[in-house]
Amino acid sequence: MDIREAAFRLQCVHFDGCVIYSSCEPCPLYLGAIRWARIGKLFFAATREDAAAAGFDDSFI
Repeated sequence: MDIREAAFRLQCVHFDGCVIYSSCEPCPLYLGAIRWARIGKLFFAATREDAAAAGFDDSFI
């Protein structure tokens, strides 16, 4: 479930105390959404360097 779907289902936009798990370090867009939603903790498996090595480089942003 993503942040938008959670907001729709729960009828709220702030998730204080919640945790989000991601396969990779979030891009700037999603990091902004995570911060705006007040999600307290973020865990991710791969770093932005790992993503760049796999061809998903957003370092220009």
